Amino acid sequence: MATPTWGGIDPSDVIADYQRARIKSYMRVAPAALLLYDYLLTLGSEMNVMWPSRMSPMKALYLYTRYSAFVDVTMAVYYQLKTDVPAILCKRIYSIAAWLIVIGIIVAEVILMVRTWAIWNRSRRMAAVLIGISVVAVVGACVMEGLYLKTLNFTTPPGPTYPGCHLMGGNVTLGVNFIIIIVIETVVLILTLTGGIQRFRFAATGQKGLVSVLYRDGMLFYVYLFGISLLNFIVILVLPASPNSSFITPAVADGGSSARLTVET
Repeated sequence: MATPTWGGIDPSDVIADYQRARIKSYMRVAPAALLLYDYLLTLGSEMNVMWPSRMSPMKALYLYTRYSAFVDVTMAVYYQLKTDVPAILCKRIYSIAAWLIVIGIIVAEVILMVRTWAIWNRSRRMAAVLIGISVVAVVGACVMEGLYLKTLNFTTPPGPTYPGCHLMGGNVTLGVNFIIIIVIETVVLILTLTGGIQRFRFAATGQKGLVSVLYRDGMLFYVYLFGISLLNFIVILVLPASPNSSFITPAVADGGSSARLTVET
């Protein structure tokens, strides 16, 4: 007996699409909840330390990292939960959100590298190393993101109640970006640990507290980001036709802004 179809579509495929859509919805709401939770935890410190301070390049980077993540997550939740979204609008929204995420991650990494540079007593040699690492990582990430976006193929949802965007295809080159993040953070962690040990050994008693905090936060953030990057990479392999980069956005935004708050306080 032939398998019944719904408008030429196998019902089992429709059910599978709905299940994937439900999973992707959870993947959007969870980072949004995490971002809001972290924001409320650190809002008091931000109001006391950052808001009264004078505007500077680092403060501008902090504010961008802190609040652009809300834009990224809001757009992700919108195109994942709204029903009956046209395919052309899906691709436009996702492309904009994807590049905003890339920019946000770059800005957050700059803040974290400035922290590492500060631990190394603002060494010119270390500045050159960090700038070189940043250029290679940014170029690689942008190339991979561009290649990934070109392969995306959105189509009209199978029904008016279908939530989110219906992504039919896209290669897994986006996973390379999470590998880049893991490699960069590993290098930065090694530099942070090396500089932190030297700084702690020769620091005056009053400065050892700050060095210890920077050292501790660097370790915790690395473990945090490594786990989430690995999770993103696994999800991309398991669900290749799924935009999954919103997991990483709150993670990097939280880490970058927290690092800046740590230095200020």
